[in-house]
Amino acid sequence: MELELSKQSKDKLEEELLSKQSQIQQIQFSEKQLNGKVTELEYEILSKEKQLAASDKLLEVRLSDSYTLLYYSEEYQRIINMLTV
Repeated sequence: MELELSKQSKDKLEEELLSKQSQIQQIQFSEKQLNGKVTELEYEILSKEKQLAASDKLLEVRLSDSYTLLYYSEEYQRIINMLTV
C-alpha cells in the first residue's frame, strides 16, 4: 500500500515537473518573441529620431533662408526708396 502511494506521489510529481518545464519553455519562447519586438521597436525609434533630426535641420535651413529673403527684401525696398526720393 505504501509503495503504491509512493509510486502515485512520484508519478504526480513527475507530471507536475513536466507541466512546469512546459510552462518554462512557453515563457522562454514568449521572452524571445518580446525581445525581438523590443529590438524592432528600438530600430524604428532610432529611424524616427533620425528622420526628426533631418526634418529639424531642414526646417532650420528654410527658416534661415526665410530670414535672409526678408532681410534682402527690406534692403531692396530701402534702396528703391532712396532712388525714388
